[in-house]
Amino acid sequence: MGLFDNILGGQQKSESRTSSSSEDLSSGPAGSEFSADAGRSSSVSTGEDFELYNPYRGLRTALDGRGEAPRTAFKVPQRPEFVFKEEDSFRRRNWTENITYYTGVGYLAGAGVGGGLGTAEALRRPPAGGEGSAQLNARLKLNRLLNTSGAAGRMYGNSAGVVGLYFAASESLLFHYLDRFGLPDALPTLGAGFATGALYRIPRGPRTAAVAGLVGTACAGLLLAGRSVVSGL
Repeated sequence: MGLFDNILGGQQKSESRTSSSSEDLSSGPAGSEFSADAGRSSSVSTGEDFELYNPYRGLRTALDGRGEAPRTAFKVPQRPEFVFKEEDSFRRRNWTENITYYTGVGYLAGAGVGGGLGTAEALRRPPAGGEGSAQLNARLKLNRLLNTSGAAGRMYGNSAGVVGLYFAASESLLFHYLDRFGLPDALPTLGAGFATGALYRIPRGPRTAAVAGLVGTACAGLLLAGRSVVSGL
């Protein structure tokens, strides 16, 4: 009888340990750890505009016996990024993003257009030595095609990249100084178009710079029309 009592007592102890451990996991501080707010650590006070979020809160692997914030926690801002809903639908790039975007897009577009024009010119140009001479072999034709398209692509790409740099810098600067006065958002873009054309053609004189500024303003108007159709321009 003593042997059977020991066996039954051991089984009861193991069952009690299993039930107690399951109760600890189910009734822990994060009993609803799969809900939206289960991982928010409200006990950690940072004194700043964010709180610590631990997606593994309630699991034993996320517990830290030293009383410190777990390593898996990351900062979640408490304030909304935009106060009004209209600001959420319209996001403006900062000046670094603006310069990077327009300079890169301008260079790539100019390089593509220049490369296409150079390729067309190389294919249209007659072989050296006239029509009656021996035809150039395929390797020399390919070399001439690459040289012509590469030279035109670099020239057009550099010019378009400079134009994009001027426009992005001017638009960001005008937005920074004119936004506080509550002026329309189209005004800095139009002013940046005029400044871009004028700066690009200023070495040829003030009259040419003024005409180029008007052309730049017209191009900026087309850009505004494109922004109303395609977001991100």
